[in-house]
Amino acid sequence: MSENNFFTSIIKAPINRRKFLKISGAGAALTAAGLSLSGCGKDSSVEAGEDLSSSEYMLVVDSTRCSGCRRCETICSVFNRGSSNPNVSGIKIARNQNYGQQSSTLGFWNGEGLFGNFRIIPETCIQCEEPVMCAEVCPQNAIGSHPETGARVIDEDECVGCGECVDACPWEMIAMDPNDNVAAKCHMCHGDPQCAANCPNGAISLERWQDRSKDQPIRNHESVLS
Repeated sequence: MSENNFFTSIIKAPINRRKFLKISGAGAALTAAGLSLSGCGKDSSVEAGEDLSSSEYMLVVDSTRCSGCRRCETICSVFNRGSSNPNVSGIKIARNQNYGQQSSTLGFWNGEGLFGNFRIIPETCIQCEEPVMCAEVCPQNAIGSHPETGARVIDEDECVGCGECVDACPWEMIAMDPNDNVAAKCHMCHGDPQCAANCPNGAISLERWQDRSKDQPIRNHESVLS
């Protein structure tokens, strides 16, 4: 089974227990065979430094086409972290699914999400320009820019799992991977984002970078941006 067919089978096939075990076994076999998944594991291509070059690209999601299926969260975590765990996905769907970005307190009155206008509001890393808050607070200087895409990338060889970057991101787009004890974020799969490739509605696209810091509401008001 090819790499692409393996991931396609995960997100498209009806899953029962037998098929789940079969797919799980196939995934284990691919791992055991040493298949290198783009973005999975350690990243040594990071250009770290005090001043990061601007990102060339970013992920953009058309919320009018997002159905909230959350396949992107699954494919992201499997492809990049080696296991299905939406909590460490680089794209966030679930937390806005019911009430939108303003949570149940305000989102209910704004009429967003499944409990409002049925419009799902996905969130992706906006690949900040300077100051890059997550990079600035990292004591290991482990966050840099990818040489080709400019994405803000975590060098897992240098990351010690302190969680400073998690607390620093105003949009809460970084998560700790409990399996590897390292921080995880979207790096756009180094220019070939699997969430976009596998979205059944074509809602996700890789586009030229533009400043969207004002478009995405801040979630962590105690971050260094405050």
